Amino acid sequence: MRPLCYLMAVRDDELRVALKPDAALRRITEAMNRPAKRLLGVKIADEYVGVVHGRQFEVWERRRHAVHLLGEVMRDQDGSRIALRTGLTLRARILIGVFFALFLVFAVGIATLPVDRAFPEATPFLAVAGGLAAAGIFSYSARAQAADLRGFVAKEFEDVRAR
Repeated sequence: MRPLCYLMAVRDDELRVALKPDAALRRITEAMNRPAKRLLGVKIADEYVGVVHGRQFEVWERRRHAVHLLGEVMRDQDGSRIALRTGLTLRARILIGVFFALFLVFAVGIATLPVDRAFPEATPFLAVAGGLAAAGIFSYSARAQAADLRGFVAKEFEDVRAR
């Protein structure tokens, strides 16, 4: 299967379940495209969508779709083994690059202002600190999305986890 998101793998993980591969794929397919739970018209739970092709699947959260989870279901001696990878979509990687390019232009613009400011030597430090803060925010958000996706798959198979 050619993944929709062209993953840049973040981390590999696997899950062992006491189901045959076809039953495991059926379960993940049914769980994927359920409508969001709502209370008085307000969405109260994440809505996961995805695609299944052969023994592989790709899933992401509808609103936060920068990180996708790619899974492959393989036969195992006690049932199935589900290999999981998470990563950024091509679109997210491009947008992050554009964002940091704009940040760099902004930092250079501030650094080239006239020297009559109060703290001219602080400008490079502030530019680096701002870049690190933005990178930290992106990293935290991507890790949180990946954890949510892994939790979604793990929750669907918690009653049939192989020991």
